Amino acid sequence: MHEERVETVRSTYVGFYEALYETVAHGAPQLVTPEETIAQLRILEDATRDLR
Repeated sequence: MHEERVETVRSTYVGFYEALYETVAHGAPQLVTPEETIAQLRILEDATRDLR
């Protein structure tokens, strides 16, 4: 098993929701693409597979 410490970066979701608003209201490009979302879900599923 591989373990690694990753530093947590303090942040807020304000930027995400502002970008979401701009996408929905004004047609701005998506901050997170559907392909990136799918890739993130796969990473989470792989990471938690052994926890079940």
